[in-house]
Amino acid sequence: MKNALQQTLRNKRRQVLLGFCVFFVFVLLGVWQLGISNGYSTPIDSTLPAECVSSNARRSPFAEGTDQALRAWELSQSARNPEDWHRVAQHWTQAVSAMQSVPLDDPQRALAQKKVSEYLVSANYALVQATQSGNRLPYATFNSTVLDEQFALYRSYVATFGIPDVSIVGSSRALQGIDPKMLEYEFARRGRPNVKVFNFGVNGATARVVNVILQAFLTRVETDRGRSLPKLIIWADGSRAFNSGRGDRTFDRLLASPGYRQLQNPNFAPPLTPVSLSIDAIDANGFRVVRERFDPNTYYQQYAYVPGDYDLDYANFDLGGAQSTALEAVVQFARTRNVPLITVNLPLTRSYLDPTRDRYERAFSQFLQQRLAPQEGVWVRDLSRQWLDRNDYFADPSHLNRHGAAAIARQLIQDPQLPWDTLLQ
Repeated sequence: MKNALQQTLRNKRRQVLLGFCVFFVFVLLGVWQLGISNGYSTPIDSTLPAECVSSNARRSPFAEGTDQALRAWELSQSARNPEDWHRVAQHWTQAVSAMQSVPLDDPQRALAQKKVSEYLVSANYALVQATQSGNRLPYATFNSTVLDEQFALYRSYVATFGIPDVSIVGSSRALQGIDPKMLEYEFARRGRPNVKVFNFGVNGATARVVNVILQAFLTRVETDRGRSLPKLIIWADGSRAFNSGRGDRTFDRLLASPGYRQLQNPNFAPPLTPVSLSIDAIDANGFRVVRERFDPNTYYQQYAYVPGDYDLDYANFDLGGAQSTALEAVVQFARTRNVPLITVNLPLTRSYLDPTRDRYERAFSQFLQQRLAPQEGVWVRDLSRQWLDRNDYFADPSHLNRHGAAAIARQLIQDPQLPWDTLLQ
């Protein structure tokens, strides 16, 4: 009787263990079929009893990919900050790598390729969450989101690669108007593979803001072998940045910012503001990649057309005054530091240049040729009218897109009169 009871208990334990194994197998199969990469499944313990999993299954790429995906999903349930989400993305990436290594003749190959697509979507989602949860650095704010990001990114760039050989400055027209990576690529094609280029464009930057960036920002960042400035500066913009008659909100906010006070007085300890770094808007070289293409037929259906007479960028148009003083300060600063200055008047579209804007832009072109071109150490390139009908190069009537920015970079490199030999020194 006792032996029969023991045998019955042993049989029940085996049945329980078998049921436990079958339960987990069906759960995992269900997870595979549903696709855990959508990030909304119920968390599952991916560890099976040793009796349920063969050593070959544990070593298979498909099983490894599924395990990494499970880990990614589990981490995503408690992710709260950029570091957490980057770890999630890392596991999704490892899951992709494992699934891609499933052999072509393996029956699991077709399903594995489906999983690759799903996991890539999940990895991108994790990276987006890393940005939205605040991929932040503790700096005092300059009262400008773009300027905060550019300053943080520039410091990180210098710490990683050293002082760039070429710096691009200006407003949003420069920020998205000259592609630094295309410049680097063209330099490499011409036998100069180590030239480094950074775009320090900032929305709303006038001549006064550019002067601060050059004399207060770039010179305060850690030096590279005793050099704190680039070997060459490209200042790309248009007449709006030099109009002293219009308001200069970016400059006013900059001067009133805790970050600027700290630059002027290192002993000043303002409250640090978390600076968010966007993975979408600005790339590692400080360039804003804009893919939209300007189509006047649809653009002006979405945005009301503003005639030049009512455009505040041209209000009280005056190429003298405070902006002119800042321009002279930049030229003098570059000359005393032996840094060549290339000024580029960026292209505009025909639909932008109504009679009023056309009149002001012609005055600005004349100003560049008479005021800047004769000065030592300054090169002027007026490209404002070269692409009046190349709407495919523009994102809107006065801002270039990525195709236009790449074309400008190639055009400048091909100009033999510009001081590119400076970069060999």
